[in-house]
Amino acid sequence: MCGIVGCSLKRPLTQGDVNRLRYMTSLLEHRGPDGQGEYINSDDGVYLGHRRLSIIDLDDRSNQPMIVDRHVISYNGELYNFRELRESLSPTFPFKTSGDTEVVLKSWMKWGKASLHKFDGMFAAAIWDGSALNLFTDIFGEKPLFVFECKDGVYFASEASALIKGFELKFEPSSSEQEEFLNLGYIRQPFTGYKNLINLSAACHLTIANGEIKNRSKYWMLPEPFIGKGRTTPISDGEIDIIRDILCDSVQKRLISDVRVGLFLSGGVDSSLIASLLTRELNSSIEAFTVSPTEIYGVDEGDIAKKIAKELGIAHTTLHLDNENSVKTLPDELSKLFGVPNDNITSIAVNLMCRELRHKIKVAICGLGGDEIFSNYTSSNVINA
Repeated sequence: MCGIVGCSLKRPLTQGDVNRLRYMTSLLEHRGPDGQGEYINSDDGVYLGHRRLSIIDLDDRSNQPMIVDRHVISYNGELYNFRELRESLSPTFPFKTSGDTEVVLKSWMKWGKASLHKFDGMFAAAIWDGSALNLFTDIFGEKPLFVFECKDGVYFASEASALIKGFELKFEPSSSEQEEFLNLGYIRQPFTGYKNLINLSAACHLTIANGEIKNRSKYWMLPEPFIGKGRTTPISDGEIDIIRDILCDSVQKRLISDVRVGLFLSGGVDSSLIASLLTRELNSSIEAFTVSPTEIYGVDEGDIAKKIAKELGIAHTTLHLDNENSVKTLPDELSKLFGVPNDNITSIAVNLMCRELRHKIKVAICGLGGDEIFSNYTSSNVINA
């Protein structure tokens, strides 16, 4: 989880612009405590800032923003197929690093926007190609990217809070945005409740030149056969084998790291399945961690997680909430995490584990969001399956 910040202005950068952008970058230190970098192109009004969390290729050579010829990248995320893409690019480009950032940049240099269809990962990135700034997000929008338009140009950041504080924006939600939050628990993209501040949707690509958005497009959509289609027939043994193989491949890709990886085990279906795949299919040795947030959820999954870990022979640690994370502080905690309205209290538990374990592990696998793939486990099509 790195942090990116930047802009494309209609005029040259001033020292005041640079100071503001440096301040915004510093607000993302928690996303990337391992390093800070910047690219300043005053004449073209372009700035790229970066806070790094070192996961793959820990060497300084992978620091960002990364510059190759006239191309510059500030990137947050992870590309799971970067090794395969590197092989395809090697005949054209020499590589100086062993990480994925250089692969993303050189993929763009060779294929341009078409490279987005080759990427398998979670990411939000900004690439300056010498004439235009390109912003893009992954197909499921796992990595956030916020964009603010004003009279001077276009600014962006990994978190809304950097832009909100950097420009002292006021929260002025429309009536429809208020209704959405009350009904859904969040405001649907691209809206945020802040004027001229948007939350880039999944699979979004923006082209910005001279401080103006010239092109906005969605480069991927869920295939039509999978939209709104229920299932009435049971899943066959062959299909179960296919799903297992896909899950194993997916989990194995997420183990790629030059630092220690842990597992967030809740005791639910998703993380328990991942734990089983890790130990019984991939023969991976991993330590599991569980948070016991009884004050928030009213239930304690610690005992269930402990039993699962014992059954699988996984080292296991249970963490308990402290007073700081009681129900009374939930609104403030959620505001700090998202910067925009969101009532996802599960994030509190995840954040707690991250804070408690950051000196022990740097990467964790969890099952958060897994049930969405199957339209939730209580839906009729899954029950019939």
